[in-house]
Amino acid sequence: MTSTDIVRYFFNAAKDLAASDPVIYLDPSNEPIIRSIERERQEINIRTWTIFSEALKEYLGEKRFQRICEYYDVDVDSYIENGTPLLARHIEIFGVGASILYTEDLKETSEDKLRRYTPEQLAEKIKGLNVVDYIGNTVKMSSLRGHPTEGNAFFYYNRYLNDKERVQLTSDIAEIETPRRYYERLSKAIASKEIHDKSILGAPTYDGSIDYYKVYRTIADGNGLVGYALKPISETSKLDPLIVFRSTPLYPSAIDVRETWLNDLDSTIGERGYQSAKEALSDLMTNSKFCPEGKKAVVLGFSLGGTHGQFFVADHWPKVKEGYFFCDPSIDEATADAFAEAVNEKEEGEVDLTLHIFRTRGDIVHLGGVKHLGFGVKHPEMIELVEIIPDQNVDISIARLHGTRFFDDPGIDFVEKVYEGEELQKELYNTLRGNFTVWVERIRYFLGSYILAPCLFFLTNTINWITSWFGFKVFRSSQSDPEFE
Repeated sequence: MTSTDIVRYFFNAAKDLAASDPVIYLDPSNEPIIRSIERERQEINIRTWTIFSEALKEYLGEKRFQRICEYYDVDVDSYIENGTPLLARHIEIFGVGASILYTEDLKETSEDKLRRYTPEQLAEKIKGLNVVDYIGNTVKMSSLRGHPTEGNAFFYYNRYLNDKERVQLTSDIAEIETPRRYYERLSKAIASKEIHDKSILGAPTYDGSIDYYKVYRTIADGNGLVGYALKPISETSKLDPLIVFRSTPLYPSAIDVRETWLNDLDSTIGERGYQSAKEALSDLMTNSKFCPEGKKAVVLGFSLGGTHGQFFVADHWPKVKEGYFFCDPSIDEATADAFAEAVNEKEEGEVDLTLHIFRTRGDIVHLGGVKHLGFGVKHPEMIELVEIIPDQNVDISIARLHGTRFFDDPGIDFVEKVYEGEELQKELYNTLRGNFTVWVERIRYFLGSYILAPCLFFLTNTINWITSWFGFKVFRSSQSDPEFE
């Protein structure tokens, strides 16, 4: 039996067990027999862990094996020494870890240049690296949202759960048939999972095939903006460079969450985070390795991420191909007006940029801010504003409406209303949208700037001071947290 065969046997056994069930490996006649038991002698546990770990090391390679153990706190040596049972849950952990690939995992030698591979060759290479596809029990795809699916992970970062949800969210990428569906999932769900530099993300080609990005750079400096710059791995890829800005996490365990909340409460939504990251983002866009000559980037953002994306596009629009904004608040008047003035200096057909704006009826988040990027632009072909109107029989609570992925969930019926002409311009300027919209922004501004922001700052500092006595902090910062290096 090869190491790959042994690994397959263990994973197949785990599929039939509860996470807390033990698994043993017996071969009285040189044939592996795997079955669940309630109790077993310590020496069998030792032997089972030894066989499993040695087969994994050969199958994954020593470096990948050790990385999984480090990331998910799996102390195999201790388990073997103490005769700890090998549980189905342990096998699930290695299944998740094996599914998270980094560019170094694909290189056969240090001189191997991944950019020289075609997307088809990369797909074959990745398929060969992961013959197991078991990650334990999963939830319905539409139930995977920006927040964790387990309650304790709201308050204490769980890297294993983070990666497991990310693996599931990318498991059917090849089947996605439209850019708006992929970009909605990427901005509303995947970007809320912490993704590390040089990790690999699948991307659809919209014909049933798959291509691959690598995380070229994470943009985060502890002031509330978190973004991921994704670069196509293959030099023959048809994918565009892509920047996705994270939305506001509503759970305290997310990286830079306090600073992100403060971005929402500032007088100008998102400006604090963008100004802090502005230099890093400018360096990114002048880096020919990320955005080569003749290439333009696609920019995505949901909620606060869309607001950060608007600031970014306003500064770098000549090098941006498309912007996708989902349920995002608007930006300040001066920035929107300066963008419109710069774009309007160009003749019709000279601007190779399209802004796609998607809003959900009943959601109030997009009522924040003053003007959305695109107001005052005289090139109508540049702006697409679509309002999603859920069917009256669809039961979605107000709390869930904002983050619902309408394009990504075939079970939700809705219609689309497309705004054009004067009606479009009116929808992009909150002052023109009616008294209710104006009052929403005024209340947000007053409560956020004068009451909620000071209270939040005091409360989070107090919580971190208390929890530091127990060896951890609830509110993590990208500037000091080793998980985000």
